[in-house]
Amino acid sequence: MIFGIMCIYVLDNLFEHKKIIKTIIEIVVPTFVILVVMFFIGIFHSTAQGSAGGLGGPSTNLNQLFNPFAVYSEIGAPYSDYSRFIRAFPLIPDDGWFLSSRQSEGNAYLGLGMIILMFIAASIFIQDFKDYKEKLSDKKTLRRVILTVLTFIAFYIFALSPVVTFNDRVLFDYRSILPGKVIILWDTFRATGRFVWVSGYIIMITAIWVVAKKFKKHTLIIIAIMLIFIQYQDQSGYYYAKGEFFRNEQVYVTDLQSDIWGIIASDYEHLMYVGYTVNRNSILKFAVHNGLTVNDTYLARKDIGAIEAVKIHTWEQINDGITRDDMVYIFETIPVEIVADRKLYVYTADGMILGFARELINAQSMAGVTYITPESVMESGG
Repeated sequence: MIFGIMCIYVLDNLFEHKKIIKTIIEIVVPTFVILVVMFFIGIFHSTAQGSAGGLGGPSTNLNQLFNPFAVYSEIGAPYSDYSRFIRAFPLIPDDGWFLSSRQSEGNAYLGLGMIILMFIAASIFIQDFKDYKEKLSDKKTLRRVILTVLTFIAFYIFALSPVVTFNDRVLFDYRSILPGKVIILWDTFRATGRFVWVSGYIIMITAIWVVAKKFKKHTLIIIAIMLIFIQYQDQSGYYYAKGEFFRNEQVYVTDLQSDIWGIIASDYEHLMYVGYTVNRNSILKFAVHNGLTVNDTYLARKDIGAIEAVKIHTWEQINDGITRDDMVYIFETIPVEIVADRKLYVYTADGMILGFARELINAQSMAGVTYITPESVMESGG
């Protein structure tokens, strides 16, 4: 977003001063710095894809500049909608997402105070239209107005994504007519809804500028106090509930309750997912709190190919009887052949299937821990 705004600024300078070399330098230097930073954080050392998939879901909605709907309240977050006075409008639902809608990324509610300021600015603009029209006769002013409008439109269209929505309806979806390479490039910025923030800032700054030009200082102070009060009252419920979240003590609670995890924390160094990453949040928190490594978790852009290659290699090593004493193997389902061939000691605990290179002493006496014996899997028919 910042880079896009910077390019508009540099373009305005080019029109103003006609210094091409200076313009090229102003674009090339930040681009080079960004690439260097990307290099040092490892972006070019991975085969991970920039495209994360799902373009069209985490977008903004045509109503979201005026929509106080806080989708996080749908998952029991300690705050509800963003406004005490304006009713929330629906968004595109997504039953497969942990929130009620992926369009949470496009939240850009301006607030009642700012909305009132917009109406004041609009009435001033209409009233003084002739004066504004005369100002546009100045080429510099006209150019900057055009660039500002184009910036607003560009960011807003980008934020809407290829799937344009209003309330809980899809107005049109033009992904099918776009070339595949365009979709992949666009999908690098999958959460396109966030780009509506720039359009929102332009609206707010423009409204403030128009009103500030119209009234004297004392009048502006009175208007500002009134609108800030309205803005705060409008969103005070959200502010209070959000504050409660930080005021209350946050206690780490895990669903990994078995005593077996204490043994793992003290005697092991690595957690190795051999299949799908089940119960990933609890495992990741456990690893962080106890200084263990973990080979996989949920990430938007990870090197899936490399991770899967490690899992396949690990499977092959286990089948060849090569296992590590400092590693806990995590399975999606009970590895029947591995258990039957006694290549690992496999236990279930807290809904997890865990494999060890050596038998755990007294594990079966622990509450909630079950040892999967070779006899049990053979009796069940494999």
